[in-house]
Amino acid sequence: MATQTEHSLQWYDYLVFGLVLAFSGGVGIFFAFRARRNTSQEEYLLASKQLTVGPIALSLLASFISAITLLGTPSEIYVYGTQYVWIGVSYFFVILAANEVFIPVFHRLRVNTSYQYLRLRFHKCVQIAGSISFCVQMVLYMGIVIYAPSLALSQVTGFNVWIAVASIGLVATFYTSIGGIKAVVWTDVFQIVMMLTGLVATLIRGIMVVGGFAAMWEKADQGRRIEFFNLSLDPTERHTVWTQIVANTFVWLSIYGINQTMVQRCLSLSSLRQIKIAYWINMPGLFLLMLTCSICGMTIFAAYGTCDPLLSGRITANDQLMPLFVMDYLHSFPPLPGIFVASVFSGALSTVSSGMNSLASVTVNDILDRALINYTEKKKTILCKIIVYGLTSLGFAVLASVMGPVLQAALGIFGMVGGPLLGVFTLGMFFRVANWKGAAAGHLVSQIFVFWIGFGYYVHGVQAPTKPMYTYNCTSDPEAGLNSSSTVGATTATSPATTAVPSEPYILPAYKVSYTWYAMYGWLTAILVGLVVSLLTRDKEAEKNIPRDYFTPMVRHFMKPTPEDIQRQMSQQKEQQELEFDKAVSILKQDRENNGKYEFEMAPAELPSQSATAETTNGWNSRL
Repeated sequence: MATQTEHSLQWYDYLVFGLVLAFSGGVGIFFAFRARRNTSQEEYLLASKQLTVGPIALSLLASFISAITLLGTPSEIYVYGTQYVWIGVSYFFVILAANEVFIPVFHRLRVNTSYQYLRLRFHKCVQIAGSISFCVQMVLYMGIVIYAPSLALSQVTGFNVWIAVASIGLVATFYTSIGGIKAVVWTDVFQIVMMLTGLVATLIRGIMVVGGFAAMWEKADQGRRIEFFNLSLDPTERHTVWTQIVANTFVWLSIYGINQTMVQRCLSLSSLRQIKIAYWINMPGLFLLMLTCSICGMTIFAAYGTCDPLLSGRITANDQLMPLFVMDYLHSFPPLPGIFVASVFSGALSTVSSGMNSLASVTVNDILDRALINYTEKKKTILCKIIVYGLTSLGFAVLASVMGPVLQAALGIFGMVGGPLLGVFTLGMFFRVANWKGAAAGHLVSQIFVFWIGFGYYVHGVQAPTKPMYTYNCTSDPEAGLNSSSTVGATTATSPATTAVPSEPYILPAYKVSYTWYAMYGWLTAILVGLVVSLLTRDKEAEKNIPRDYFTPMVRHFMKPTPEDIQRQMSQQKEQQELEFDKAVSILKQDRENNGKYEFEMAPAELPSQSATAETTNGWNSRL
């Protein structure tokens, strides 16, 4: 059933949408042309660590602030109220923990993927298990991300939803495959600008329509949408202060701390200081986007509070609220509807392209590294993206269409898969006693446990109580209904439609646990099971030889370096000297090409060390 609206996109709206797709593809072609002489895997997947803080910070923001955020957050506020906004507090703890606990270890070890750490610390089988879990997680998530904006477009234009699904998947696959991580990062920068433009335009016009911020807040309060201090300790409560701050810290830490999509961007920067700066820049962006989307949800309620679109039959799912609002109230301001649709698709493209790039990296480096040994590095990466993940994500978009509200589905997936993985990494970085048997057992048991709870929730169709909905002031013209004198929440004979959860058969209490707790439960189960099994299979002599570089800085501080630590440090110092040497050689080559006119552009600290003078003197002519 299509959304009942008299308005549709015009040619200029389609033009904006087409330009966004064309620009994204063009960026991929541009970087493919620039990197045509450098086909190394490091250049393709990590940009040879030459990216800068600004683009990476924006790319980090775009990767998981997608169409799900733009459509799901306003719907969440409209249906369940403002309790959700406490999630913004969790962002501070997430960035702090990621910067100080997990990212320093990956940077010090110079791994290509976060899951290579699991092989170094534990065993190849633990690495493969973690990599497969990540692949399942991202393919499911990408399916939701593709389906959500396709649904939005189909509802506002009547455009076939599955054609829209295919267009997102194919465009993202195209520019990601040919342009590598540079194309992904720079299209992310463009797409986050598009998302902000569409979101801010919608918010400003929406507040104007409902009579200003004060009127919007008053109507939301009358409709019982304003709720901030639910301190209940009941784990079955969908959202409380504790679920949003404590539980979501684990959800988002599984993303910012260990997820390859984020770690890969961090490893594209040359120093740990740059990585930390990028993360801290990212935090206020996360908060402001979440807050803006939440205010949009309140604005939508102020517009539709007396005539709920779902109960009145105008939409078929609450995730369609935002596009309906845009078409009802922004249609007279061309090309704002087109900008909004383009912003939603930009969110989808940024997330899908980021996911494809990281999935390719994990597949090549962690899963199929031996099977594809005769393939060139770039061919292996492109093959995995085009054949496996582009098509697989399109297939899982079908599954996404039956998973319920997109925001809850997305966070639920990250909790069910990310929580156990976060527990395995925590085992390795904090506990010397942990061994590969404990890590494997902890991962397996916690994964089964959380999947059992999560799938029980979805299979039994557990529904949380919503805020009250009303249909007593429905008119054929939404703006006319908005301008009437009816008060939201007024009691009339025909008014409020009930939203109470109907009586239902007995459901196991575990299935009623809020989806926000899945990550923490998985994390805790993995650690407890992992420690018990590790103690039962303990090898004290092997523990003494675990390099301290495998542990987080706060633990490593109290440990003595092993011979492997010393050898790794010497190797890294040698690599740094070689980089400095090659940089100096490149400057001398430039000087020779400029007819001997040479100007030093390097700072003294960047020049090769004097201890290497004898070696470098003999190497000048051979390299020049």
